[in-house]
Amino acid sequence: MRFLIRALFVIMLAVVVFVVGVFFLVPSDRIARVVENQFQQATGRSMHIGGKISPTFFPSMGVNATDIRIDNADWAGTEPMVTAQNLAVNVSTLDFFRGKITVQGIDLKSPIIRLQVATDGRANWDFSNGTESSTNDNAVETGGGATVPKFTIDKGEISNAHLIYDDAAGGQFYDISSLNALLQLPDFDGEAQIDVDGEMNDQSFAIKGTLAEFSTFLAGKLTPVSLNVGVGANSVSVEGNLGHAPLAADMKIDADVPELSAVFALINQVAPKLPLGFGQKIAVKGDLKYTPDGAVYLRETEIILDQNSLNADVDLFLTDKPKLRALVSADTLDFSGAMAGGSEASAEAENAADTGWSKAPMDFSFLSLFDGDIALRVSTVNLGDVVIGPIDTLSKLSNSRLVNEINKMGVYGGDVDGKFVVNNRNGLSVGGNLAVADIALNPLLKAMAGYERVQGAAKGKIKFLASGNSLNLIMNSLSGSGKFNIGKGEIIGFDLAGMLRNLDASYQGSGNSTIFDGISASFDIENGTLSNNDLLFDAPLLTAKGAGDVGIGKQTLNYRVTPTEVLGGNIKVPVLISGTWANPKFRPDLENLFDAELEEQKKKLEAQAQAAIDAEKKKLEDKVKDNLGLQPDGEGSVEDQLKEKLEDELIKGLGNLFGNN
Repeated sequence: MRFLIRALFVIMLAVVVFVVGVFFLVPSDRIARVVENQFQQATGRSMHIGGKISPTFFPSMGVNATDIRIDNADWAGTEPMVTAQNLAVNVSTLDFFRGKITVQGIDLKSPIIRLQVATDGRANWDFSNGTESSTNDNAVETGGGATVPKFTIDKGEISNAHLIYDDAAGGQFYDISSLNALLQLPDFDGEAQIDVDGEMNDQSFAIKGTLAEFSTFLAGKLTPVSLNVGVGANSVSVEGNLGHAPLAADMKIDADVPELSAVFALINQVAPKLPLGFGQKIAVKGDLKYTPDGAVYLRETEIILDQNSLNADVDLFLTDKPKLRALVSADTLDFSGAMAGGSEASAEAENAADTGWSKAPMDFSFLSLFDGDIALRVSTVNLGDVVIGPIDTLSKLSNSRLVNEINKMGVYGGDVDGKFVVNNRNGLSVGGNLAVADIALNPLLKAMAGYERVQGAAKGKIKFLASGNSLNLIMNSLSGSGKFNIGKGEIIGFDLAGMLRNLDASYQGSGNSTIFDGISASFDIENGTLSNNDLLFDAPLLTAKGAGDVGIGKQTLNYRVTPTEVLGGNIKVPVLISGTWANPKFRPDLENLFDAELEEQKKKLEAQAQAAIDAEKKKLEDKVKDNLGLQPDGEGSVEDQLKEKLEDELIKGLGNLFGNN
């Protein structure tokens, strides 16, 4: 905007000098020389009129000139500052005969205008080296330090211009073609109407607005303005106070940006590939304040990102890397397109249990656009098929690493709290440490994995880490640990108790399901495989233990459930669960059953053999007792009874020897 206005100033100055130099009925070549001399004296620059100059008298006085050139500043190169094919000027006839030049109309066709700023800040439109006409009371100093003579114009037009702006000090370069501009300024200190359109980097733009105090704005000070800027299909309307030396604003803004690529094309940049719901189309309405140190403040602001509507208070600091602080609230947010990657990815996600996890690349490069803290309070968020809410989180983004601190997150009737991290510094990785409570498993597993065989509410904890630029790579690299507990529920699709009682893996039962009172387990995850060895399964018809692996990445099953008690059945047969999540297979573990039966028969035979040995031993002892005259039912063993009998016989013999005969 500033350099466009500067271009108009240059042309206005040339016109004023040009008209002053026109003498009534003076030959055109003499007029040309007078005008060139007048411009030289006023600006210190040379003007060259190579074509003809011809006066006009009706309907107003004026003059036409062709082939015009204005030399550049001596430090700005050899290319002219301005060249033009044709210049037409109309002045007030009455004022002319009163000795006053009042410009009523200017029409400049096909000019080439070069505006340049040197590395030391000098501007080539600064004509302060000219005569005193540039510095007297009839001149005003611009915000850039240059001076411009005061002028008025009822209608000034530039058509099909080529404007080149090269700021070596600020590192800015603009090349604008097909430029058309209209300036209406009846009072230099009053209101100005500006209407500009053109193309830059093959992208069209338009600016239309009102400056309440033209001279004040020209000086760079805050001025009441009303502007509408259009870039392609995008439009931004502002109304309030605006200044440009330094740049500052305090105004209301109403922006509609349905075509973000056009805005970036205008500045010769490629628009970031934002996921659907994050701002492919943007609308903003609220109070805007911009301070000279590059801070942007939005208050009482409504922000629409695609289909999402948010209320926000935003602080944005435009440093080398923008920093953002925001408090955002919303009723419902829909990020289903971002999570699914479009309709094709959505269909793939719905069939994940059949086809595996999506291999479509996930682009999180937008995390590098800025750093900041965002507090989010939302009633409901749609993440594809996963619907969560209410949400109270604080997200901290630093150097492409997003840390989400979850104070409260409602998920399928339950709650989640903890921390979830998305890191895109050296490739994409995700991790977290989460606690869940009372989450309904059936809709959650159906949405995330296309698996809908389990009903019940779960609680537990999980710590995990994974990496990869697709959902498939993330699930196959998953590692971590956790534990869970499921209350009363149901496993749909097979009757585990019936299988165990009937030794038939195809047994369906009347309900084709397994009712349970509870399931609990702890687990470890490594390279996308969950391992567990302490599952406890408690059901009305059986209790069981479980151990095995669940392939999270490959969506496979390799698990054994061993019954510890089966109501109505004497044989406790383990069940092997294998196959895929989409097509699980169940069969009795007969090999284990035969091993168990063999061990039981072995124990029975060992017991029978020991009983036979004990019986034969008893018979032998009884026979010995009988032959020796021992009491069959006497106390003590055969050895003890023999010892006692020998002692008695010895005593009797000694008695006979010493006097009993």
